[in-house]
Amino acid sequence: MNNQQGIRQWNIDITSDEEAFTKHEECIRAFLLDCLKELSDEPISSAICHLSVLFTSDPVIQELNATYRGKDQSTDVLSFSQLEGDSVLSQSLGDIVISLDKAKHQATEFGVTIAQELSRLLVHGLLHLFLYDHENVSEEEAIKMFERQDELLRKHEIAHLAL
Repeated sequence: MNNQQGIRQWNIDITSDEEAFTKHEECIRAFLLDCLKELSDEPISSAICHLSVLFTSDPVIQELNATYRGKDQSTDVLSFSQLEGDSVLSQSLGDIVISLDKAKHQATEFGVTIAQELSRLLVHGLLHLFLYDHENVSEEEAIKMFERQDELLRKHEIAHLAL
């Protein structure tokens, strides 16, 4: 859905398995909107205006990873783009699934805050929805994705989030 000035109005659904996490929905939504504005130069249909994000546990993301990627292990982030395929009939950009278990572990491992790690995972997942990739592509394509990720993270970060 777009407003009269032609600016895309995004509908972002955020769901979490952790009830305490729901208090952070607005700061996550604001972060995603900022990133989506930065990505407005990406060539996608003007009808696309919806994005879903699920924050879940390692067992749930492991099951999704096994079902959809054939990898029976947990992972930090999965993306399911609706831009893939021959015809895009959906208003949805796609779905991002993040393991809060992995995010917390990686934040500690990398010496960053949980907000910084979730920012990285959200941007990474978002870029996959826009069909950026770093696996099974040329080194040049992978570098392009990580450069765009770094560019977005230099400009934006989730504010006021603590778990």
